[in-house]
Amino acid sequence: MVVTAYGFVLVSNGLVKLVQNEGSKGDIHAGGPLQFGKGAPGTHVGNLQARGNVTIDTKNTIVGNVKSAGSITLASGSVITGTRTPNTSVPALTLPSLSYSAGGANVTVPPSGTRTLAPGSYGTVKVNSKGTLFLSPGDYYMKVLDNGFATTTGRKEKWTSPASSGAVSSRRGRTSAPSRQSGSGPTAR
Repeated sequence: MVVTAYGFVLVSNGLVKLVQNEGSKGDIHAGGPLQFGKGAPGTHVGNLQARGNVTIDTKNTIVGNVKSAGSITLASGSVITGTRTPNTSVPALTLPSLSYSAGGANVTVPPSGTRTLAPGSYGTVKVNSKGTLFLSPGDYYMKVLDNGFATTTGRKEKWTSPASSGAVSSRRGRTSAPSRQSGSGPTAR
């Protein structure tokens, strides 16, 4: 069974932080603060909403609307092309509760290398700098997903790759991946 996380590409019940983003796409919901660190420069295409403050550092372009229960701070050299709505009501989202186990072989993608992964259960999956991990269609269960910028530990991860193959890439601070379903989102650094 695949659970859709409310139409968002990333949902967290806490902080969402992206640093040196080159490019990302999809709506993001943060149950706390939402921060875009200095871009590489970077462009995010999609709407942002946070139950905390939103901070957009320099060299970022947000192609979409930004809604915050707190303030919206936009640094010089950054742009929001849509509407800015600070100090407004942002609903809490109830994240799905998933039950599964993760564990198995560890997988490493070397720097600037590629690797294709079959659906299944894994221990630590590490994507080194400029590496690309291709995912065949199916469900993936991981104890740790580490792309060198964002490491998720202490909770199980489930990724679902769509009917066509997906990829997890680590490129100067950008991680792209198929839809993720978990109890809480990682902090991307």
